[in-house]
Amino acid sequence: MKLARPRRGARGLCLPHLLVLALIVLLAAPAAAAASRASVTGTTIQYTAGADESNDVHAEPVAAGSFRLTDSAALAAGSGCTQDSPSQVTCTAAGVDKVAFDLSDGDDALSAFDNYIGEEAKVEASGGAGDDRLVAGVYTNTAFDGGTGNDKVIVGDGGGSAAGGAGNDQLEAGVEFEGLLDGGSGDDTFALVGNRQTVTGGPGQDKASYFSWSQCCSPSAVRVALDGAANDGPFGRDDIGDDVEVVEGGSGGDALTGNGAANTLLGHGGADDLNGGGGADNHQGGAGNDRIDSRDSASDSVSCGPGQDSVAADLADLVGSDCESVSRPPGTPATGEPTPIDSPSPLVVELARTQTSPPRANVGTTAEPGQGGVLGSSSAGVGISGRAATLRGRYLRVRLACPSGARLTGVVTLSNSRSGRKLGSTRFRCAAGRTIVARVRLTARTRRLLSGSRSARVRVRVVARDGSGDVTRATRIVRLR
Repeated sequence: MKLARPRRGARGLCLPHLLVLALIVLLAAPAAAAASRASVTGTTIQYTAGADESNDVHAEPVAAGSFRLTDSAALAAGSGCTQDSPSQVTCTAAGVDKVAFDLSDGDDALSAFDNYIGEEAKVEASGGAGDDRLVAGVYTNTAFDGGTGNDKVIVGDGGGSAAGGAGNDQLEAGVEFEGLLDGGSGDDTFALVGNRQTVTGGPGQDKASYFSWSQCCSPSAVRVALDGAANDGPFGRDDIGDDVEVVEGGSGGDALTGNGAANTLLGHGGADDLNGGGGADNHQGGAGNDRIDSRDSASDSVSCGPGQDSVAADLADLVGSDCESVSRPPGTPATGEPTPIDSPSPLVVELARTQTSPPRANVGTTAEPGQGGVLGSSSAGVGISGRAATLRGRYLRVRLACPSGARLTGVVTLSNSRSGRKLGSTRFRCAAGRTIVARVRLTARTRRLLSGSRSARVRVRVVARDGSGDVTRATRIVRLR
C-alpha cells in the first residue's frame, strides 16, 4: 500500500515539524507575571501580590466579616471573594480574625483600615524587597514587617508590632499603641508619641525622637535613659533600647541620658538636662536654659544654642562658644567649634508639617498627625468645647461641637493626663452644626478614684470621620468637675 506523504507548510516544513517548533517557542517565552490575588482561608483573608510589580493596596471593612481590597494593579478574586472590578475584590467570611498581606517585591504601599472607626482589627503585612510604605488605621492591631529596603511603617492605636527590616527605615506609632517597634539593621528613625512602646534599634545609627510628641500632643517634658528599662517617654513607660544611638527631645524641659556608647542627644526647646554617659558623645542643647554634663574622660562635643546654658566638661571636650557657663578641670582645654546637628529627622519633619494651629474658640485643642485635616477647625472637624469634663453618676461627660458643613462619626477616648491610664471610650454621632455631650461609662473603681481627686486632669482624645471618609484627630487636657 502506498502511504500518503505528510503535508508541508508554506516553506516546505512538515506540519509535525511546525508543531514541535511552536512548542519550543512557547517554552522559551518568558512566563507572564501572575496577577495579585485575594482569597479566604478559614478565618483569614489573604492578599498576595504578583511578582515583578509595584502595588498600592487599600483595604477597608464594608460590613461584619466583609472587607474590600483595591489594588493599583490587576487583582483576582480567589475563594471566598467576589470580583467588583479588574482591580477590586470584596472578601467575606464568618468570624474573620485576620487580614494578611504579602506585598512581595517592588516599591509597594499598603493602607489598611485608615478610615476605620470601630473595634480593633488584626492586620499582618510583609513588605518584602523594595522601599515600601505600610500604614495601619487607628484601631488596628498590627504585625507589620517592611522587609528589605528603606521602608516607612506607620501603625495606629492598637497593639502588636512594627518592624523595619534591613534598610534605613522610618517607624511611627499612634498615641495609644502598645507594642514593639523594631528597626532592624540600618539607620532607623522612630517618631514616638505613645506611652507603652518598646523600641529596638538594631545594627546601625538609630534615632528615637519625641519631637512629634510636643507637636501633636503636649509640650510636657520627656525622660529618656538608654538603660534598657521601661522608664522612658512622657509617662515613663516606654522602653528605649540601649542599641539606640540618637535621642531627640521636644519643646519641654527634657532629661536625656546616654550610655557607654557614642550617643547624640538633641534637646531642642525647653530647659533640658543632657548627659551622654561614657563614649564620644554629641550634646545639642537647643533653645532654653540647658544643663549639660559631658564629663566622662572621652572627647565629647557640646553645642548649647540660645539661652543661659551651663556645661560641665572635660578638657578634651569641644564646647561651643554659645555655652555661657563652662566648668572644666585645670589645664588647657580643647579649642574649636563643634558641628551642630539641629534638624529633625525627615519623618519627624513630615509629621510636624501636618500640624495646624486650632481656632481661637478651641484654644487648648491640639491636632495630631492623621488623615484629612485638623479637629477644632470649623471646616475640618469636631471641636472639644469647654475646659472641663463633668463626672455624673457612672459617666464622664465631654461636650463636642460639630462643624456646620459635615456630619461626623467617631470615638472619644479619655485617659489620665499624668499616668496615661485609659479611663474609657465611647462612640458618637454628631449632626452638622450641632453640639453634643459624649458620655463615657466608667468602672466603679475609676469612679471612686476620680471622685476622690477633683484636681485630676483628663486627656480627651477624639478620632472622627466625615461623610467622605477623611479621618481627623485631636487631643485636649481638661479639668474634672
